Amino acid sequence: MPLFYEFRDDDVHSKPATITGAYLDNFKAIWDLYITDSATTGADLLAATGDASEAEFGNGEAVFYQNGSWEYSALTEKYGMKAEDLQMIPIYCGVKGEEEAGLCSGTENCWAVNAEASEADIQATLDFMKWVVTSEEGTTMLAEQFGPCPFNAAKTPENVFFADANALTTEVSTLSPGHSTTLPQSMTGAQPLLTLSVSTPPAPAIGTLSSKPSLTAGQLSTAAEHA
Repeated sequence: MPLFYEFRDDDVHSKPATITGAYLDNFKAIWDLYITDSATTGADLLAATGDASEAEFGNGEAVFYQNGSWEYSALTEKYGMKAEDLQMIPIYCGVKGEEEAGLCSGTENCWAVNAEASEADIQATLDFMKWVVTSEEGTTMLAEQFGPCPFNAAKTPENVFFADANALTTEVSTLSPGHSTTLPQSMTGAQPLLTLSVSTPPAPAIGTLSSKPSLTAGQLSTAAEHA
């Protein structure tokens, strides 16, 4: 988030040669809440684990808990928490305009097909991907087993954290695009890919599937944008 607001202020739209660190102190203030401004001692922090913090929250011993949407099943199944008692909210760090922003989302939003696969396998993959995002059965499976679907008519998953994210998306005026080009990434040994971009953030879309679907990579990308 510090980089998002710095790039917003400086109108940066590609990877810069340097950063100013204008909001790193704001980020440090959030970090200090965990370390120096915490009720937990330094010694306890050295021995603390993610499972321990999950247990404290799940057992009602902590009010706030930083995690992601994937934590929903553990909280509801392992600890028996009710969906109506859970909510995901943004982390604010004192930057002007952040009250108009939604949740941060840390992920790469794209699908890819190996360009070196056989034409039959590529086509079968594209057909399957179309089925997943357009058919009644496919969209239901995504909602029940996967969760968020970045298509306008996707089924709404029972995970309330996704519902919170979607609600904030419609209520706020600022969406924070990911600046993944500023993050270190390793692609050593990666195969050539046909990348199929989909829009973000996730928003619940259903269509119909022909009996013999056939789709090219470009057509799927277009379908994803309009689904």
